Amino acid sequence: MNSSHPQSAHIERIIGEMVAKGKGIVAAVVATADGVSVASYKSVDALDEAKLAAIASSIGAIGSVVGDETELGACRLVMVQSERGYTIIVDIASPDSPMIISVVADASAVLGNIIYLAREAAAAISQRLQ
Repeated sequence: MNSSHPQSAHIERIIGEMVAKGKGIVAAVVATADGVSVASYKSVDALDEAKLAAIASSIGAIGSVVGDETELGACRLVMVQSERGYTIIVDIASPDSPMIISVVADASAVLGNIIYLAREAAAAISQRLQ
């Protein structure tokens, strides 16, 4: 956790609530738009949350460009399906400090539930940042 952000403790609590509800979630990172980790959870020691924050921020930026270029509007969610699970990247709306939440889930996860929980957590964080 990056305790220098004023909302880190609250964001960490929201992440914890999401993880408790989501079977198969192995990691979650909230990061600034420029890829700095604000708060995180991980059950896999090998996962580097700072690296995940940076990569997810870049993927989120690519999603935004795709939304703009296709004239479909702002990117809200990007999903990466891997051999053994998923990474869901959801935009956290905040005019002053835009962020993203990245949720990593293994193959035991129910994809629709993980997307729902990630969006719910993003909305709670967004509300907290207002």
